[in-house]
This record gives sequence, C-alpha cells and structure tokens, in this order.
Amino acid sequence: WGNTETPNGTVTVTISDDHNFDRQIIIPPIIFNGVAYDDPGSGNNPGGTRYTGYGFEVRKNGVLIASRETKGAIPGSYSAVIDMPSGRGSVTLE
Repeated sequence: WGNTETPNGTVTVTISDDHNFDRQIIIPPIIFNGVAYDDPGSGNNPGGTRYTGYGFEVRKNGVLIASRETKGAIPGSYSAVIDMPSGRGSVTLE
C-alpha cells in the first residue's frame, strides 16, 4: 500500500456486474489525520508544534463522489454504501 509515513498513490478496485441480482459495495471506515512535527521557527514565525494535512478522493467510474481532507491532529473519516443494481455494468472505484 505504499509509504505509510507520507502516503500517496492510487488503489483501484473493479467490481464486475456478473450476477443477475442487485448488490451493495461497502467501504468500511477509513480514518486519517495529520502528523505533529516540531517547527523551530524563524523570523516572525515563533515555531512550535505544526501538523501536516492529509486527504483523499474517491471516484466511481471516473466521477468524483467524495473528497475529504484533514489538517491538524483532528482525525477525518470516510465510509460509504454504494448501490450496484444488476445489469448496469461494472463499477470501478479509485
């Protein structure tokens, strides 16, 4: 899944429409937050504890369906249940 300290990249999952019944795609909770680091400061910047920001996007068949971002130590989260009616083709999530 890549670098866990500064994660980036894309995970792609395709669910084939290969059955004659409706289904649901369940994305379990994904929890993420920034990481604290010490900034020594300079000039008028007093320094101190700073936080990185993290975020991600979810696309369904190329269309953005979610965009989440967090800055600081407050965690963000995302989860979803996506309907997949039979006969409408495969679904690709990125």
